[in-house]
Amino acid sequence: MNKPRAFSFFAKEAAATVTGEIFSGQWSNVGKAMVQAVVSGTGAVTATVPVYGSNDGENWHTIGTIALNDADVDSDILGIDYPWMFIRVDLTAITGTDAVASATMAV
Repeated sequence: MNKPRAFSFFAKEAAATVTGEIFSGQWSNVGKAMVQAVVSGTGAVTATVPVYGSNDGENWHTIGTIALNDADVDSDILGIDYPWMFIRVDLTAITGTDAVASATMAV
């Protein structure tokens, strides 16, 4: 049985547009994954984190979007129910004083 492990798409990014790393590794035995996005800063912070899947690494389909919006820090998750060949997570918007965002996935 494969032990769950984490993959980082991007870490502590402050840029408004970031194309995350692409995951193409081995999935867990259950063929599911969980993406977690976090935004932190001072005061009101927001971030938009779309999650994409592809079977050829070129044509990307939106699995879902994590929308973060809170004071100082916010975190949310998106479950992936099917084992895509490739997963990509981007940062398409971020606001707030000293705001940074990260996204990781457990498989």
